[in-house]
Formats: sequence, C-alpha cells, structure tokens
Amino acid sequence: MAWQSVDAQQRVDVDGQSDVVVVGLPPFGAYQGGAPADPVLAAHGALAEVFARHRGRPVVRENGAMIVYHPVAARFSQLHQPSYVDFYEEVLAESSDPATVEAKFERQYATDPWYASLYRTSLAHHGVHPFHRWYETAPARAHLAEVVFVGGDRAVCARLGYRAASTLADALEIVSGSVGRDPSITYLHSPPQLITDVR
Repeated sequence: MAWQSVDAQQRVDVDGQSDVVVVGLPPFGAYQGGAPADPVLAAHGALAEVFARHRGRPVVRENGAMIVYHPVAARFSQLHQPSYVDFYEEVLAESSDPATVEAKFERQYATDPWYASLYRTSLAHHGVHPFHRWYETAPARAHLAEVVFVGGDRAVCARLGYRAASTLADALEIVSGSVGRDPSITYLHSPPQLITDVR
C-alpha cells in the first residue's frame, strides 16, 4: 500500500522516447544546504536526479539531447561544499572522465585532513562527496549526445563538458547536429522526486 502511494506521487507517464527532453531544475536541491546549486550539483540534478530516474528506458533515445533550464554558475557554499570548489577548479579543469578523476584525485580528497575536519566538526560534505555526485552523472552522459543548459554560464558549462544557450531556440539549434532540425521533444514537468515510465 505504501509503495503504491509513493509510486502514484512520483511516477510520470511518458508516451515513447523522444529525440530531446526539456526539463527545468529547481534552484535548490537535496545536497545544497539552502545554497543555490553549484555546477556539479546542477549537473547531478539534471542527469542523475531527473534523467536517470526511469523504469526500463530513459525518456530520451540514445544519442538524443537534454535541454535543462538552470542558471549554471560557479557559485558554491563554502560552509557545505568546500571540496566542491576544489573539485570544480582542480579536478574538472583536468578531466571530466570518471575513471581519470577517480584514479588521479579521489584518494587525495578522501584522505585530506582539512576536508575530514570540516566534515566531522562543521556542516560540510565529505571531501569525496562531489566525486560520487559526478560519477552518478556518467550513465546519462554516455547515453546523450548533447546536454545544453539554457541560462547557464558558457565557461562553466564548458568546464563540465556541456553547452550553454540563451534561449530554447538557441539550444535546439545547438543540438540539431545530433537530433536533426525537426526533433520530437518531451517537456518533462517533474515533481521533486520522479520516476519516468516510458511506454
């Protein structure tokens, strides 16, 4: 009975896969602690919390595109996300590939005494927290040909490996190389937590 109630609240029925999915993200999420989403958490919100929550198959076809409305910017909470600042500045400046990121940087962040101290005595996430949020975006990044953030800062989006656009029309122009000029589009109006059920 409880599962049926949760399912009814979170399930969003979708008729078939599309070439493009368009979503909006709230400015705040589960890991932000009341601060606006930093770039890593914005990517996580779109790719792990919206795109990856589905039954059977994703709402967008393989090599399709995701267009996300979110003002991705290099803003961080020093109180909650000190390791996110360094992950963005140091790690993503070198690579966005999860295997490279894990091999070269994860141990350093996991054993850093400053991150450990802030985690134990303050309100900060653990030093490896951004690594695992980033890893959770990997399946969506492998599935999609393009991810475009409408309203996002171009340099910040580029650091993440994504594109930025000013308008939906601009975003559709950007993704036209992978989905064509007349793509099927699903606008996914999502509740705070969702599970898409693609028929």
